[in-house]
Amino acid sequence: MKKRVWIPVFLTAGLMVTTTGCASNRRVVVREPASKVVVVKDAPGPGTVVVVKKRPPSARREARPHRPSSRHVWIPGHWEWRGNRYVWKSGHWVVPPRAGAVWAPGHWKQSRGGWIFVAGHWR
Repeated sequence: MKKRVWIPVFLTAGLMVTTTGCASNRRVVVREPASKVVVVKDAPGPGTVVVVKKRPPSARREARPHRPSSRHVWIPGHWEWRGNRYVWKSGHWVVPPRAGAVWAPGHWKQSRGGWIFVAGHWR
């Protein structure tokens, strides 16, 4: 009988241990193109955020290649920050992950510390 009293206590304690450490941190990487200094800070939330001090160039106009099928959706190109400069990543055709999915394109957003890339995603 005493063993049964302790079972709920152990289950509750185990649940508390597994849920209290779930707060994830994302890395915020601040890149300064003039110098090669990289500052890394911890911030709440998943993923890595890259903050670039230099404004991104204007988006390029791209010629779309032939659409492979009527199911394909065009994902526009965008500027990526690589090392110490912006590099153009060309657009491409993809099949959406589910019927009715709509692509929200990635874009650069100005913040207090510089420019942050908001990744594209399916809605």
